[in-house]
Amino acid sequence: MNRILWTLCAPLAITALLPATGVAAAHRAADPTPSTRIVGGKELTSLEQNPGATGLHVKTDIPGNGGFICGSMRIGPTWVLTAKHCIMDKYTYTQVSTNTIKRSEGPRPNIVRVIKHPKKIDLALVEIDDANAPGKILPYSDKGPAIGSSVLNYGWGRVDPDNPSPVLKVAEGTVARYSQSPVTSPIDLTEGVDLIFKPVDGLCWLGDSGGPLLDRTGAVVGVTSWSNGNGTMNGICAHLSLAHQGTAKWIADTTGIKPGTRF
Repeated sequence: MNRILWTLCAPLAITALLPATGVAAAHRAADPTPSTRIVGGKELTSLEQNPGATGLHVKTDIPGNGGFICGSMRIGPTWVLTAKHCIMDKYTYTQVSTNTIKRSEGPRPNIVRVIKHPKKIDLALVEIDDANAPGKILPYSDKGPAIGSSVLNYGWGRVDPDNPSPVLKVAEGTVARYSQSPVTSPIDLTEGVDLIFKPVDGLCWLGDSGGPLLDRTGAVVGVTSWSNGNGTMNGICAHLSLAHQGTAKWIADTTGIKPGTRF
């Protein structure tokens, strides 16, 4: 997977996981953008294997780019969850790609509005205009998986320094611990609590930001935020935990969708 495109804390080599190609790549030299990828892991081979991961797209004039900027996940007919650091003022957010394993394909309902978490927490909600858009919808949980539990991370992030994955990938890992977010730049995210993912067969990288972390029941327990692996398996991936700081309650209050709801 790719991870978010932002470099958050140089001393810790922490990198946000926005995509490194497409929109981000076009600005990479002068204007680093959050991105992440999944290094290692497995490519999905059929649409049925996508549990509800979606792509966040922005307006772009780059031919063939498609405007992919970050991962995301559908948690209701018209609601999509992503990372707050994926939402940048310089972009116009246009569509969410659903029902696809291909980064540049799939149905694309239009974005109606974007709502950032009011605190320094790496979480945002996106409302789309088509409740009947095809694609699976994920339940989310307000319970954090136990330390040592197996979890799955999905994303289209980079698979090498220059290229995001054209196909959705999944990486298996375990919950190493929960800890306060250390991220202070380019935006302050220090009020969030991160679920720290220890890789088994893959790790997030640039372009994976905003993607889903699932427990073994198939519920969303985290949103991909940052990594210090630098494109290797020698690191960790941090996911904003939905079990802390009232994040699940904020989602429920904003969308009207309660934790555990299945559509």
